[in-house]
Amino acid sequence: MYENLRCGLQHVILPESPLELIQQSEKEKFDAIHLEVKEIRGIDRLVLVSEDLFDDYEKACKEIIARIGDGRLRGWKFEGDV
Repeated sequence: MYENLRCGLQHVILPESPLELIQQSEKEKFDAIHLEVKEIRGIDRLVLVSEDLFDDYEKACKEIIARIGDGRLRGWKFEGDV
């Protein structure tokens, strides 16, 4: 995913990208849901709805922070920094 999203315009510049980044308001236009693989412009693409992607990212960050806080993640560089 990093390779395909590292540039804010890459999903526009590289039309063969396996990712399709859309907004909530475009779901009906694409007839797609978040994390669905769908053929778009002749290519199977993983649909990422930006608002849902940000929500997923926030939840994942909170889970990592909780695991650091309760000691489930040990031996990382950030241990003791929380």
